[in-house]
Amino acid sequence: MKYIIVYDISDDETRNRVRQLIKDYGGTRFQYSSFIVDLDKAKLDELLTRIENIICSEKASVIAVPVCRKCLEKIVTLQYPIVEESEDEEII
Repeated sequence: MKYIIVYDISDDETRNRVRQLIKDYGGTRFQYSSFIVDLDKAKLDELLTRIENIICSEKASVIAVPVCRKCLEKIVTLQYPIVEESEDEEII
């Protein structure tokens, strides 16, 4: 199942740890604090538990929204200018 994961985390270090963890689970960034990830329910629960352990004492929110393939195909994106993330550059 595909999920859109979005987060609002004010602490830079915590945000970077969450971002890297989502990427480690195969997440693909499509906005600064938004990823699409394809996980079964057990892996999603594992990921969210690990995120919860990272942000437990921070002021933060993380949302995972299940999205079907047809819904993904209907997403409309407007982005000006187009910004690409390089390997050594971090989008914050």
